[in-house]
Formats: sequence, structure tokens, C-alpha cells
Amino acid sequence: MRSEARHCHGCKFMGPRGGLGEWGILFVVVARLGTLSALGDGCFVFRWNKGVDINEPTQKAIIVYDAGREDLLLQVKYEGPLEEFGWLIPVPSLPTVEKGSMQAFYELSQLTQGQLGGFDRASILGEVAHGLGEEPVKVIEVKTVGAYEAAVLAPHDAGGLERWLKAHGYSIPEGKAGIIDEYIRNGWYFIAAKISPDKPAAFHSVSITATNATEPPVKARRQTQKQLSSGELHPLLISFDSPQCIYPLRISAAGGKLSEVSLYVLSAEALLDKFIFDKSVENLHQRQAEGDRTAKEREKMGRRSLQNMQSLQLASMMYSLASPGVNLRGRSRDWWLEDIETIGKETWPDAPPDSLDQHSYTSPYDLAQCRQVTPQKIPQSANDLLRLKGKNWYLTKQVWTFRPEEMHDLEFQPAPLLLAAALPDPAGDAAAAALTSFGTNASPILLAACQSTNALQRINASFGLQTLQDPPLIEPLLTLLKDDVPKVRFNAVMATAANWDPRFIEPLMALFRDPHPLIRRRRGCRVDLAPPPGQ
Repeated sequence: MRSEARHCHGCKFMGPRGGLGEWGILFVVVARLGTLSALGDGCFVFRWNKGVDINEPTQKAIIVYDAGREDLLLQVKYEGPLEEFGWLIPVPSLPTVEKGSMQAFYELSQLTQGQLGGFDRASILGEVAHGLGEEPVKVIEVKTVGAYEAAVLAPHDAGGLERWLKAHGYSIPEGKAGIIDEYIRNGWYFIAAKISPDKPAAFHSVSITATNATEPPVKARRQTQKQLSSGELHPLLISFDSPQCIYPLRISAAGGKLSEVSLYVLSAEALLDKFIFDKSVENLHQRQAEGDRTAKEREKMGRRSLQNMQSLQLASMMYSLASPGVNLRGRSRDWWLEDIETIGKETWPDAPPDSLDQHSYTSPYDLAQCRQVTPQKIPQSANDLLRLKGKNWYLTKQVWTFRPEEMHDLEFQPAPLLLAAALPDPAGDAAAAALTSFGTNASPILLAACQSTNALQRINASFGLQTLQDPPLIEPLLTLLKDDVPKVRFNAVMATAANWDPRFIEPLMALFRDPHPLIRRRRGCRVDLAPPPGQ
């Protein structure tokens, strides 16, 4: 990244000279998978790529949401002078702000992949104490949080907040006060935070000798700068009440730049943002279309290769006939002419109208990464975020790069509802696969979709049944084995393996006469694998 690119995606940080980054907080924890390397014994070893998951993203965050309370662990990457760095973070209710730890980021990443001095507390709080009438910005709290000086603000209007920010070393981009004003009208609070380079307390992680404790330690300053630019300076832990799990992204639009948002959400039920989900569906449509084009190109190449072979064989025979002294091995000239005529008429056989192939380029992770985790599975996260202890959580992950005009406050919805609504979509097979991560809780959703009059919805829902083991699936599978759509029958045949019942034998035997060879072959495998009577 170029050194002149002083930005902190999603966060509002302004320098005293008007230096501007971007607004808002970011909510990211990149969870790309690390590389897999094969060993000689055939095993695979996961290698965590810290550079990709921790050092590259400009925004990282972990959300814990339950019972109307949200914990937001925020971390940012910024390249530029410490004096020009600051955050403005909107939250819907009065927050608490504490120092967080990077350890939870590391753990969840591996589990998936003028000078800006410190705030002058006396002068700031004095503004409130000695202000005339109702102060335009109520300063709730000013505190040192590790390397940051953080102020919790309750502004009454955007103009008052803008004046307060300018008075304390921030600046608002021209014409962007309207975004802030919308938060204020809705009664939101703000957290203003910046590095305090002139206070040794900000660099407590580096030992400070008595002789230099009164001056900003050069070594500590460099260490803070390095951690901030690498995305590893300690995060802020912000907690607040909210009726819905949210991420305040709209304020980032003031920066006017793209912003990658990568989210880890730990909640009592799996949650997804609909906008990111819908965008993921669009991306999947594009991938499917590209996959279809690739398949057609391969089919064309196959046809062309066969035609080339036929032409070569035909040319060879014609050459043999034209060559004097050719030994036809007792075969008549007429026989060779008949053979040539037959080869010339041969064509590449057309594919069946319905090949029964499910999209091989989709996976549940294309739409949503949802899994249930115990506190024992994420010990470091549970240690840093105490609410994680004592119960199981759904961990979901979403990533999207937003254009400024797309930025809005993210509001998370129950994942099963979004996935169920996508089942009639061409990308519904991936939605069905993602639903199976909820185990038998997915069965009612998929079975309801299997009764739809929409053939595509039945195809996708029955595709999801293949990996579920649940006794209530037996009766519906008996019906699906007789469905008039070949792909539904094929998926039902595949689902009988994990849910075997002797009643499957008769409909599977009937599929010996199915017009689709793939169904006949798979049906035979299922009958062969049926347990002996009495077991």
C-alpha cells in the first residue's frame, strides 16, 4: 500500500490541518482461508496466513449480540501520521468503551481465515460545566483506553458536533454533515477516539524508563505506529443496548471511497445482513453463468476433437485406398468404402435434455458461513468477550466491498429466513446447502419447499436433503422418489442413504425403468447398500 494513502476505511479520522480519511467504523474480520499444503502421507495441514486475515484489511470487527445487547470489538489499520488519525463511531445508545485484545481476531481468523495530543480532560469537561444553556454537545465521558483517548458524546445537532470536532482536532468533509445529522435525529451517541502521542500512558505496552517517562517515548511511538499501520494495534471494545444487531456503516460514505467490510457475528441465532446476502446471490449467478459458458465451451471442444479424429481416420483410409500395393488384409475395396461412408456420417452425440448434474461450482460458503460453536471451541474469544462463556453461539461471516453509494447501516436478520427465501432462485442449491449447517433445524424449511409447485424450488430443497439425517425425512422422500422432475428424483435417491428405511426398496426398484441412466445407476447403488433385513 502506498505510504501516501492515509486511510482508515469506515472510520472518520481528520487531522488538525484538515487531513481527511474516511468516516465511520468498520466492521471486519477477514476470514479468508489459509493455504492448504499437501504432505507426502496424504494429509493436509492448515497454515494460517496472518498477512491476509489480520494485516491486509483496513477494518476488522467482531460482534457479539444477544438479548438486546451488542458488544462491538473494533480494530483499524491506518497508514499515516499519528497526529492525523482519529475515529468517530456512532452507536444507537449510551455505550461503554474499554480496551480490547487482538487475540480473539487471531483465533476467529484461524477458525475460518496542529499536533493531535491527548484530550485535555479539564478543558473538555469544563465546556460542559461552564456552558450557557443547553450545551450543543454533551460530553458524557473522556477516558484513556490503551493507546487511545476516547470521548463519548451526545450531540444535539450536527453543527454543534462539527464545531466540537474542529475544536479538538477533527474536521468534517465538505457537505457531509447531513449524514451525521441523521444519526443525531435518531438519538445516537458518538465515540470520538484518537491516538494520544504526547501521553506516555498511551504506550503502556512498551516499558518506559523513569528518565524518559515525561516525554513521548520514541520507541513506544514507533511501536504504536507500526501496530496501527499493520492492523494490529489493540481494538476498542464498545458495548451498547440495541433492539437489533447493527453495524453503523452509513457514516463511512462520507469518505467517498470503497470500503471492504468483513464481519464475524456471534449470536444466539445465525444472523445475516440482507444487502450482503443479496449481493452474494448476484455474484453466484455470475459464477454460474460463467460455469455454464465454460461447460459449453468444453462440449464444443470435445465435439471438435472427435470430428478431428474422424477426419484423420477418414483421411488415413482414403490414403490407404489411393496408395499402390496397400495390403487390405483380405478386405474388399467395397468394405472400406462402406466404412468411410459410415465414419463420415458419424456425429458427436447430443447430451441428454436433462443431465441431472447439480452445479459443481456452488457451495454453502458462497452465500453464508454459519456454524455453531461452543465456548470451548473459541477459548481466547470467550476469555476476552466474557458474554461468550456459558452457552453455544452461532458464528456467521459475511464479506463485501461497498461503494460509497451502497453504504447503509447494516441490520442483521435471521439467516434461515433469508436462505429459505432464496430456495426458488437459481442459486437456491447453495442456499439449501447452507441451511444444512443448522442440522435437523433445517428439515422443516427444506421439506416445506419440497412441497412447492415450483420445480426449481423442489430441486434445490431436495438437493439439501442429501446431507441431512432425520427420521421425519423418510415419508417425504417416498413421495420425492416418484416426483415428475428427474432432478428431484435423483436428489431423493441420494438422500435415502443417510435415512435408510425398508420402505425405500419398492420405489427404488421401480426406478430400474427410469429413462435417465444416472438415476438408474444411483438407484442400483442405494439398493445394494441397503442393510440386510432385520438390521
